[in-house]
Amino acid sequence: MSCAAAAAIADNRVFPAFPEAPESSECPESQDAARLLEEARSIATWLTDDASVILAYTRETRSWKSHCENARRIREDIGRARRVMDGLGGVRESSPRRQQRAIDRICPLLRKIAGDTGDLLRSIEEDPGRLFKSEFQDYLETNAEMASRFTGLILALMDFELSLGRTVPSMPVRRP
Repeated sequence: MSCAAAAAIADNRVFPAFPEAPESSECPESQDAARLLEEARSIATWLTDDASVILAYTRETRSWKSHCENARRIREDIGRARRVMDGLGGVRESSPRRQQRAIDRICPLLRKIAGDTGDLLRSIEEDPGRLFKSEFQDYLETNAEMASRFTGLILALMDFELSLGRTVPSMPVRRP
């Protein structure tokens, strides 16, 4: 786990020690925010799968170019993540405080997963031979593990919101 992630958890920025009770005067839940948060949950899962797919390339003898279709799909997932984060930023201020907190906690994690996955793709495209170097393979393993942990945090945050009786939808978004 990165130092920043550990610090965020320790400071209760990811999981608060005690949730605040919703105020009766709080604005109603934003359906747009709820939909985008659900998309963020699904995309985080896809990006974790993508990191595992990239890691699997180290065990194959086919050339990197043979994986172009997967690379295209991974880039689309990264683009979707960015669009969802932009959308969440756009609806944040008009959302109730509890959704603002969820947005504030989930977006940095999703940004990290998407950014790291994009960096991996660029590194491989610049030097496909890296896939077969032990240092890079270790980096890919660490990245896949971190993506999985961050996605686990995102899923836990969403479950936490649901456990408080909030109406965050729980239907995953289908991958196009």
